[in-house]
Amino acid sequence: MEDKLLLVERYCHFTLSFDSVETMVFQWLLVLALILADRCQCVPGRFTAISVSGSSTSQSSTCEEGCAAYAVDGLSDTFQCSRPDGSDKNPWWRLDLLASYNVGQIKVTSRYSPGRDYFAGTEARTGLSTLVSFHNRCGSPVSSSYPGEVHVFLCDSSEEARFVSLVKDVSTSNGTFLSVAEVTVDMFEPGKPVIKDCRPAWKPATFRLLHQDGLISNPSQLLATVAAGTPQFCALRCLNKAGCLSFDIAPGKQCRLYNIHSADINAVRNSDSAVYACLFCG
Repeated sequence: MEDKLLLVERYCHFTLSFDSVETMVFQWLLVLALILADRCQCVPGRFTAISVSGSSTSQSSTCEEGCAAYAVDGLSDTFQCSRPDGSDKNPWWRLDLLASYNVGQIKVTSRYSPGRDYFAGTEARTGLSTLVSFHNRCGSPVSSSYPGEVHVFLCDSSEEARFVSLVKDVSTSNGTFLSVAEVTVDMFEPGKPVIKDCRPAWKPATFRLLHQDGLISNPSQLLATVAAGTPQFCALRCLNKAGCLSFDIAPGKQCRLYNIHSADINAVRNSDSAVYACLFCG
C-alpha cells in the first residue's frame, strides 16, 4: 500500500495590541507562557464558501493545456500549470476574489497524475497586493502529495485579503513547475465555534493512512463521532479532541475519533472507509 501522510496544523492565533514598550514586553511574555502551556486563544466562528465564479485568475507562465482559469472551473479533471521546461524559476498562480474577505482556509485539489507529485513544495498565500511576494503564508508548504488529494491551508482570519496565491519552490521540490486541479476559498465568519481547545498553529502533526477500506473496531476507546468532509478535517478534529490519537472516516463522511495508538488498532474491512493514526502530534 502506498504510504500516505496528512500534515495538518492547529488553527489559532494571538490578538496583540501594544500601547507601550512595557505592554509589548508583557504580552510577548504572555505568548511565551501560552506556548509553553501548549494553549492559545481560539477564534470562534465558521467557514463559509466564497464564490469564485467569474473571478479573475493569472499565473506566472502557462503550459500548452493549462490556463489559470482551469483551477476554478469546478472540474477536478482539468488543471492549471506553469511552463514545464524549467524556464519559470518562481512559478505562481493567483486568484482575485474581487473584494476583500477574512479568508479562513484555502482548499486545493492536487492534479490527478499517477506516479507524479506536482504539488510538493507548493504553499498557499493571501494578501491585498497583486504581488504574490507580499502575500502572507497560510499553513505550511506541502511536503508530499498523492494524485487527487485535497489539501487544506488554514489562514490567519484576522487579516483581510483580496488575492489568493499558490507559490512553488522548484529548487527543492519534485518537478519544475506548478500544477493543481482545483482551488476553493472559504471566509471565516466570527460567531459560531468550529474548533475548541486549540494549540499553537506552528506545531504541526502528521497522520498516516494505516488501512484503506477499513474501520477501527475498538469500540471501548471511541471518544466522539463528528461530521467531517475530508480526512484533513477529521485530523483537525482529532488534534483538538483531548486524548485523540487516531480516527476513521466512513461513508457519509462520519469521522470517529479514538484514543488508541496505531500499534493497538484493530481494523475491519469496510469499503470506502479509511483509518488514520497520528505519528507526530506536537
